[in-house]
Amino acid sequence: MHTFADKTVLITGASEGIGRALALALAPDGACLALNARNAARLEETAHECAARGARVLALPGDVSRPAECSMLASRTAQHFGGIDALVNNAGITMWSRFDAVTDFSVFERLLAVNYLAAVYLTAAALAHLKESRGLIVAVASLAGLTGVPERTGYAASKHALVGFFESLRIELRGILRDRDDGAFEQALPGREGDLACLGDLAGLCVFGVLRITGHRFFLNGNERGKIVGSLEIESNR
Repeated sequence: MHTFADKTVLITGASEGIGRALALALAPDGACLALNARNAARLEETAHECAARGARVLALPGDVSRPAECSMLASRTAQHFGGIDALVNNAGITMWSRFDAVTDFSVFERLLAVNYLAAVYLTAAALAHLKESRGLIVAVASLAGLTGVPERTGYAASKHALVGFFESLRIELRGILRDRDDGAFEQALPGREGDLACLGDLAGLCVFGVLRITGHRFFLNGNERGKIVGSLEIESNR
């Protein structure tokens, strides 16, 4: 059963890592993929690969930390494909430094802008379309969104904000969007270990559905952890 056939999925940070792997995994199902990243050249490469695997693809380069560009992404996706069935807030950046060694604190502002506020802006821009389709919202977070991690103070803070926002939004939208506890089907996305080996300790928080890696669930209810290896699955209810 090709559950994502003809479904419109908007993915940010789609030129590499989780975003690219997810786009390539959805493509053979015949999904309609709206792909975003700042690097236009890499994004175009991913778009071509997805199209070759059977997807209809719209490449939308841009910076999701800017509200106006988020509005553009949502409107162009809905206009091109006729709606939005799933939004994957995946774009993110990181930092490595002891706090007492930081001299330029603008990095904290940038981390919040990309890792947290971008997802807020884009979710707001896409929400009307997602309500209409009773769609799916996915936020790619991290184990650093659940606990402190040395040398990653700003990154952990941004991911804590992301988790708190989407868990709160999930409560507000219960019964309006598809909820992860309603599960009606499970869609396997057979990945290759090489595609996902670079993901390190990243984890997925799927607010209205379940993001799973090789059977390991990642803080679906705030208390499950694991290490990302192997294939990627989505458990949804569409």
